[in-house]
Amino acid sequence: VHYMDKIWSQDTYVGGGYTCYYPPGVLSKYGPAIRESIGGCIFLAGTETALQWTGYMSGAVEAGERAAREVLYSCGKISSSDVYVEEPEFVEVPIQPLEQSLLERFIPSIGFLLALFAAIIAFALFFSSYQGQWRQNF
Repeated sequence: VHYMDKIWSQDTYVGGGYTCYYPPGVLSKYGPAIRESIGGCIFLAGTETALQWTGYMSGAVEAGERAAREVLYSCGKISSSDVYVEEPEFVEVPIQPLEQSLLERFIPSIGFLLALFAAIIAFALFFSSYQGQWRQNF
């Protein structure tokens, strides 16, 4: 077993950042594949293999703990039900629900805006073409 430890905050060239972005559905479909061990000998850990908090330090820690439990399971030290465990919530910093503003909930799509503008322009053209006829009638 090989283990390396690094204090990233002491590295002057590490500014932090997010993990790569995948199209919708990729992690749902292929996520379990990137967590699988290779030949039962190599166990992968990293923020990209996390079940939760992918791309964050919390995800990296969770993935490392999971990979360590997979090693223990392969050595016969723990049961399979102990490999994937849900981490308890950190009570000092509880998870806040993400709430969208009214604008975010009802923001129109690009297609809707294009259709709306087209309808406004069509109405304006229609109204302007008959405006002269309406003035003559009154």
